Amino acid sequence: MKSVEKITISMPAPLLREVERVRRRTGETRSAVFKRFVVLSLRQIQVARRAQQHKGSYRGDPEGAADWLMTPDAVARIWDEEAPY
Repeated sequence: MKSVEKITISMPAPLLREVERVRRRTGETRSAVFKRFVVLSLRQIQVARRAQQHKGSYRGDPEGAADWLMTPDAVARIWDEEAPY
């Protein structure tokens, strides 16, 4: 069994009512709903952080004209190698 910690949280009543609606609709426990919400939120934060990192590295080394000029040739070679006919 995984280690589990119990916490107490406070939230506005309308938000808790919405959580309860979700819980009833999904059949999940309140803990399961909050765990799912937290996991989804953390994933969203991670995706946003990775996008920012990508954007930052692109700014440090953006594509140049040579990159764009090579692209059609590279695509044509790949297409020729992988064409099903």
